[in-house]
Amino acid sequence: MKQLIKRLAQFSLGTILATLLSGIQIPILTYFLLPEDYGQAGLFRNLIIQVPPFLYLGIDHAFSREYRNKDNRTYLLSNSIILPLILSMMLSVLLYFYSEELSIWLFNSPQYDYIVKISTVWLILIIFERFILLSFRMEDMAKQYSFYTLLIKVVTFIITMIMVYLGIRNFTVIVIGLLFGNIVPDVVLIIKYRKYLRFSFNDFDPTLVKQMLIFGFPQMIALTLTSFTNTTGNLFINNYTTTFELGIYNLGITIISLIGVLRTAFTTFWLPTAYKWKSEKKTLKHYEFINKVVVFGCSVVFYLMILFLPLIRMVIGEDYEVVIYIIPILSLQHIFFLTAETTSLGIVFNRKTYLSVVVAILMFIISIGLNLTLTPIIGYKGASLTISVTAFAYYVIITYFSRKTGFYIKQKRQVVAMLLMFIASLLIMLEYNDIFWLILLLAIITIFTLSDTYTTILNIKKNPEDWDFT
Repeated sequence: MKQLIKRLAQFSLGTILATLLSGIQIPILTYFLLPEDYGQAGLFRNLIIQVPPFLYLGIDHAFSREYRNKDNRTYLLSNSIILPLILSMMLSVLLYFYSEELSIWLFNSPQYDYIVKISTVWLILIIFERFILLSFRMEDMAKQYSFYTLLIKVVTFIITMIMVYLGIRNFTVIVIGLLFGNIVPDVVLIIKYRKYLRFSFNDFDPTLVKQMLIFGFPQMIALTLTSFTNTTGNLFINNYTTTFELGIYNLGITIISLIGVLRTAFTTFWLPTAYKWKSEKKTLKHYEFINKVVVFGCSVVFYLMILFLPLIRMVIGEDYEVVIYIIPILSLQHIFFLTAETTSLGIVFNRKTYLSVVVAILMFIISIGLNLTLTPIIGYKGASLTISVTAFAYYVIITYFSRKTGFYIKQKRQVVAMLLMFIASLLIMLEYNDIFWLILLLAIITIFTLSDTYTTILNIKKNPEDWDFT
């Protein structure tokens, strides 16, 4: 148990420190930038980060799946990276030649075409970054992973602050900081760990690549649909409401990404650990315990976050203060997705990744339907509600499919706890007054509902020989 916690802490350190740095940056940007500028930057950021999952073709997931089955990891990496790299280069050339048109679409002006051109460099470098970091994860190189995660935020922070110091007061502060904050560390990563990239096209193994595509391509389709689903809120707000609402929504997304550190930190080490446990034939109770701890931990963080909402309001300033009403509802998406990471393993364990496509299609339909209904009426609140309801639907559906493969983890208590959190966030979003005691009651009921987590922990302490978390 201690070894598991130690590995989680090592992988999480960089992410946690990076999150603290991002937390420092938020009030600075909200002080100097108008909500409209934050909205434009947020729209670009949310669109650009959705592209890489499409470029990977799902081969990154196949790489993780095959890693422990192959002795020659360099050979595996060589065959994994070729197709995504070719695809990213082709897309980059296309974007370069249509940079002015994209600039007009994104920023209502052709003068920002240089931003699109810079993006093409990042889209190529991100391929190398993805597979090197996956190698870190699979080899338990937690310190290296944490260092690089922190380096991205440090460089982003430095570049952003330099631009603010130079007197730049528009959305380009965030966009340029984002791009060069990733490009510079990527170059450092590639140079320092070039040993991972000693591959040749002569090593190309069509049989292996085909095997990885069969496993990964459905994952790519699912992730692409999921990524687009996560972007629909921005698109609908941009089309149906104002740039002010777009700014508020994107600030909310940025703030809850700090809470999303739990999701990032956990998933970083969890998938390699889960594959390792599968190869060692660990019993289902080990996975079930992790699921219990995840939901319990998320519920504690959720209610503590609500407690600190007045402080967030003070820090971000009056122009953005209404964002506090959507922070809880937005945070639920991370909780639902994080819980799904522990309940959906049956799909990848049994190579039934096509089920992920079905889930993604259903999510997409739900998201479009809710956004069409809610966003034109209640704006950014409708988009916020949509993203969390869609995430909960994802958790329910993918857990159901995973159970059909034989990976059955009890979820009654967890579902009740998540519904209670949803009620609490809904009350805050609707701006009910004097609801402190009601939220406190929901928190107590949630903790009581998850009381079996304490029972399991006590059982582990009393009978450690029955549990193996190595």
